[in-house]
Amino acid sequence: MSSLKNIVCVLASQVLMGSFAYSADSLEAVQMQFSQRANGQLQQWSLVIGDDRVVTVDVNGQELSIFDAADGKLYTLDHAAHSYRISDSQSVRQAALRVQQGMSAIESRIAELPESQQSQIRQRLMASFPQRQEAKGDSKFVSSGKSGAFAGVDCQWFETVVDGIATGQICATAPDQLEGGATLHSMLTSISDMYAEMEKADLGGIALPIPENPMAPVARLGLIPVKMEQYGDGEAGAGPDVELLSISQQLINPAALQLPSGYTLQE
Repeated sequence: MSSLKNIVCVLASQVLMGSFAYSADSLEAVQMQFSQRANGQLQQWSLVIGDDRVVTVDVNGQELSIFDAADGKLYTLDHAAHSYRISDSQSVRQAALRVQQGMSAIESRIAELPESQQSQIRQRLMASFPQRQEAKGDSKFVSSGKSGAFAGVDCQWFETVVDGIATGQICATAPDQLEGGATLHSMLTSISDMYAEMEKADLGGIALPIPENPMAPVARLGLIPVKMEQYGDGEAGAGPDVELLSISQQLINPAALQLPSGYTLQE
């Protein structure tokens, strides 16, 4: 079944990216196929990199987001609403400030209520917002001195250590060892910076609309992960993991790297 899903993912991406119809206007791009397993579920997705942009594509060939390295912005698509949202470090700071100002105004109103009601009102208020996971602590990546290879890409193994406890391992490679690696690393760095801005903001556990990407924290090493494993009960592979399955070059329609026609900005 997993091999069938992989074939479907490849074909769907090729159809979306127009790789079956070459023309003088076609653009050479790099396609990376990934698998991600979490909670017993296997998902597959792709990255298409070209013209300083990274398009994230799901298993059905639908574009999820477009990153533009030229301005460092991530455009997340909402196909149901025919709209998109723009994310970068500045927008996260601005969003955090709006939340802080709004919560301060609400807190002033809550303070006017009887003290016996305040705690319950605060709990209900927080429950109405999306919640983010608390930071796990001070994390770092420690080289194991071992090497590996995935999808023909050589990598070096690092152990993920949080507050002195090994929680997983990654195999990562330098951006210049991957076609399109510099652009991909730029995207991962941008998302990592967004995470950092949210962590710095005092939002009381409220989550901001930042796209999730498990690969992003590794960007601070100056590397790109091609394999990630979280330890579960002390064993590698028991938790969520990400793996590069394949990397190839193909000609695509340049429109595949642009926002869909008719989509409007979410305010």
